[in-house]
Formats: sequence, structure tokens, C-alpha cells
Amino acid sequence: MTVLLYIVLPLLLVGYGIYAVVRRGFEMAQLVKDGVEATGQVQAKLEYAGASGSRRSTRRIRYAYQDAAGRTHTHTSMITSDFWNAHVEGGPIAIVYSRSRPQVSAPRHLVELSRQALAKK
Repeated sequence: MTVLLYIVLPLLLVGYGIYAVVRRGFEMAQLVKDGVEATGQVQAKLEYAGASGSRRSTRRIRYAYQDAAGRTHTHTSMITSDFWNAHVEGGPIAIVYSRSRPQVSAPRHLVELSRQALAKK
């Protein structure tokens, strides 16, 4: 049981973290390639306190949007303090979703940053 707790579990957590980062990278590339701009609605602003003793917190915005077929999708995105302060619950948010996979989306400013990064290659 100790081996499971101290070796296997941490390896699984690290593996999942790597998978999540790689998956989101592919999703951002897809949004740059076939993204459709839309306006979503902020459903919630979520703030998570940092580790004990840390003054930093993680801020996320959960938003909903409709694709071209009228289906509603939601997504939660980690955002900066400036972006957090610029949006209110119930207010609009500029987003980009994938034409080929409408459930994949991101705030428009993050997609623009990805476009700029890919253009520099």
C-alpha cells in the first residue's frame, strides 16, 4: 500500500498533468487553424486561494456560448488578474471555438496570443 501511495499515485498525477498540457496545446493550435469568433456569457468567476502562506490565487472564468448549430457549450479557463477584473458575471466575453469541434473553445485573447506565438515560428 505504501508503494502505491508514494510512487504510483504521484506518477499518475504527473502523467495526467503532462497529458492535460499537451491536449490543451493541440486544442489551441486547432483554434488558431479553424476558430470561429463568438460572444459568450460569463457564468461564474472562480477564485482559488494559493498554497498556505502564498498570497497568489488562481482565477478562472466559466462561460457558456452557442455554436453555429445552436448547441450550448461551457468552458472554464484560467485567466490573468486584468482579464478577471475586466469581466463580470452575466456579462459578455469574446471567445473562439473550433468549427470542427465546437466543444473546444478559449477566450479570444488567448487564441490571439497563440496566433502570435505560432507566427514567430
